[in-house]
Amino acid sequence: MAIAEQQYGSDNEIRFTTFTSCIGLIAREGGDVTGVHLVMFASDDTPFDIAAADAAIALLGNYSEVVVIGQTQMWEDNLPGPYQHLIAGLNNPTIIDMDDGIYGGRVENNLFQTYQNGNYHNV
Repeated sequence: MAIAEQQYGSDNEIRFTTFTSCIGLIAREGGDVTGVHLVMFASDDTPFDIAAADAAIALLGNYSEVVVIGQTQMWEDNLPGPYQHLIAGLNNPTIIDMDDGIYGGRVENNLFQTYQNGNYHNV
Protein backbone atom coordinates (compact mmCIF):
# COMPACT_ATOMS: atom_id res chain seq x y z
CA MET A 1 0.00 0.00 0.00
CA ALA A 2 3.01 2.29 -0.36
CA ILE A 3 4.67 1.62 -3.72
CA ALA A 4 7.62 4.03 -3.73
CA GLU A 5 9.25 5.77 -6.70
CA GLN A 6 10.79 3.34 -9.19
CA GLN A 7 9.07 0.38 -7.48
CA TYR A 8 6.14 -1.88 -8.32
CA GLY A 9 3.79 -4.21 -6.52
CA SER A 10 0.73 -6.43 -6.93
CA ASP A 11 -2.21 -7.23 -4.68
CA ASN A 12 -6.01 -6.90 -4.67
CA GLU A 13 -5.43 -3.21 -3.85
CA ILE A 14 -2.34 -1.07 -4.40
CA ARG A 15 -1.43 2.47 -3.41
CA PHE A 16 1.51 4.62 -4.39
CA THR A 17 3.50 6.99 -2.21
CA THR A 18 2.75 10.67 -2.94
CA PHE A 19 3.12 11.73 -6.56
CA THR A 20 4.77 15.07 -7.34
CA SER A 21 5.87 14.86 -10.98
CA CYS A 22 5.17 11.11 -11.16
CA ILE A 23 2.84 8.89 -13.12
CA GLY A 24 1.65 5.42 -12.25
CA LEU A 25 0.59 2.42 -14.25
CA ILE A 26 -2.24 0.40 -12.72
CA ALA A 27 -3.15 -2.83 -14.49
CA ARG A 28 -5.94 -5.25 -13.66
CA GLU A 29 -5.97 -8.97 -14.27
CA GLY A 30 -8.96 -10.67 -12.68
CA GLY A 31 -9.12 -9.58 -9.03
CA ASP A 32 -5.49 -8.47 -8.84
CA VAL A 33 -3.89 -5.13 -9.67
CA THR A 34 -0.28 -4.29 -10.38
CA GLY A 35 1.08 -0.80 -9.90
CA VAL A 36 4.31 0.69 -11.29
CA HIS A 37 5.48 4.06 -9.87
CA LEU A 38 7.33 5.98 -12.61
CA VAL A 39 9.53 9.05 -12.24
CA MET A 40 10.80 11.54 -14.82
CA PHE A 41 14.37 11.25 -13.49
CA ALA A 42 15.80 8.17 -11.80
CA SER A 43 17.76 8.33 -8.56
CA ASP A 44 20.96 8.56 -10.67
CA ASP A 45 19.47 11.57 -12.58
CA THR A 46 18.95 9.67 -15.83
CA PRO A 47 15.71 10.64 -17.57
CA PHE A 48 12.85 8.23 -18.25
CA ASP A 49 13.57 6.73 -21.66
CA ILE A 50 12.33 4.10 -24.09
CA ALA A 51 14.16 1.29 -22.25
CA ALA A 52 12.49 2.36 -18.98
CA ALA A 53 9.12 2.44 -20.74
CA ASP A 54 9.63 -1.10 -22.04
CA ALA A 55 10.71 -2.30 -18.59
CA ALA A 56 7.62 -0.75 -16.97
CA ILE A 57 5.31 -2.40 -19.50
CA ALA A 58 7.00 -5.77 -18.91
CA LEU A 59 6.39 -5.47 -15.14
CA LEU A 60 2.63 -5.37 -15.75
CA GLY A 61 2.51 -8.88 -17.16
CA ASN A 62 -0.86 -9.96 -18.56
CA TYR A 63 -3.75 -7.58 -17.92
CA SER A 64 -7.27 -6.90 -19.11
CA GLU A 65 -7.38 -3.17 -18.24
CA VAL A 66 -4.73 -0.53 -17.62
CA VAL A 67 -4.74 3.04 -16.30
CA VAL A 68 -2.05 5.70 -16.54
CA ILE A 69 -2.59 8.20 -13.71
CA GLY A 70 -0.76 11.27 -12.46
CA GLN A 71 1.09 14.12 -14.16
CA THR A 72 0.47 12.77 -17.67
CA GLN A 73 0.37 16.19 -19.37
CA MET A 74 3.67 17.16 -17.73
CA TRP A 75 5.23 13.96 -19.07
CA GLU A 76 3.76 14.59 -22.53
CA ASP A 77 5.24 18.11 -22.48
CA ASN A 78 8.69 17.21 -21.08
CA LEU A 79 9.37 13.64 -22.25
CA PRO A 80 7.20 13.33 -25.38
CA GLY A 81 9.14 10.52 -27.10
CA PRO A 82 9.47 8.12 -24.16
CA TYR A 83 5.96 8.97 -22.89
CA GLN A 84 4.36 8.29 -26.28
CA HIS A 85 6.36 5.05 -26.55
CA LEU A 86 4.96 4.01 -23.15
CA ILE A 87 1.37 4.83 -24.14
CA ALA A 88 1.74 3.07 -27.50
CA GLY A 89 3.02 -0.05 -25.74
CA LEU A 90 -0.06 -0.33 -23.52
CA ASN A 91 -3.28 -2.03 -24.60
CA ASN A 92 -6.00 0.65 -24.77
CA PRO A 93 -4.97 2.61 -21.64
CA THR A 94 -7.29 4.91 -19.72
CA ILE A 95 -5.30 8.12 -19.10
CA ILE A 96 -6.16 10.20 -16.04
CA ASP A 97 -4.26 13.50 -15.80
CA MET A 98 -4.00 14.56 -12.15
CA ASP A 99 -2.02 17.01 -10.05
CA ASP A 100 0.16 15.98 -7.13
CA GLY A 101 -1.54 13.52 -4.83
CA ILE A 102 -1.93 9.96 -3.64
CA TYR A 103 -3.24 7.40 -6.12
CA GLY A 104 -3.82 3.69 -6.39
CA GLY A 105 -6.22 1.06 -7.59
CA ARG A 106 -8.27 -1.95 -6.58
CA VAL A 107 -10.89 -4.43 -7.74
CA GLU A 108 -14.05 -4.19 -5.63
CA ASN A 109 -17.14 -6.30 -6.45
CA ASN A 110 -15.51 -7.08 -9.81
CA LEU A 111 -15.20 -3.33 -10.60
CA PHE A 112 -11.79 -1.87 -11.44
CA GLN A 113 -11.41 1.35 -9.47
CA THR A 114 -8.75 4.02 -9.05
CA TYR A 115 -7.99 5.65 -5.73
CA GLN A 116 -7.66 9.42 -6.10
CA ASN A 117 -6.80 11.45 -3.00
CA GLY A 118 -9.17 9.62 -0.67
CA ASN A 119 -11.92 8.67 -3.12
CA TYR A 120 -12.52 5.63 -5.33
CA HIS A 121 -13.65 6.04 -8.96
CA ASN A 122 -14.78 3.32 -11.36
CA VAL A 123 -12.54 3.00 -14.43
